[in-house]
Amino acid sequence: MIGELAHFSLILGFLFAILLSTLPLLGRQQNHLGMMSLFRPLAFALMAFVGLAFVLLMVAFVQDDFSIAYIANNAHTDLPLMFKISATWGAHEGSLLLWAWL
Repeated sequence: MIGELAHFSLILGFLFAILLSTLPLLGRQQNHLGMMSLFRPLAFALMAFVGLAFVLLMVAFVQDDFSIAYIANNAHTDLPLMFKISATWGAHEGSLLLWAWL
């Protein structure tokens, strides 16, 4: 369930990224202040959804949710909590998600 929520959060983040890359530019081109002012709320929404996906991935690591392939490949049940949390960004996909969030 956590994996599906994280996946849905990333899909919403992707949609907000598309809107963020088009609406303010179209607003600038058409000199429409309303569309240009959408930049900040769209950026915050993108940050929130990518951050939620990262936190959900971290929770899945802590709970040893091996139904997610990324966790199955990069985690072990005997890892201490600190290493489970740091394993979230330890491989390529997790670190890319962390960089996208930052």
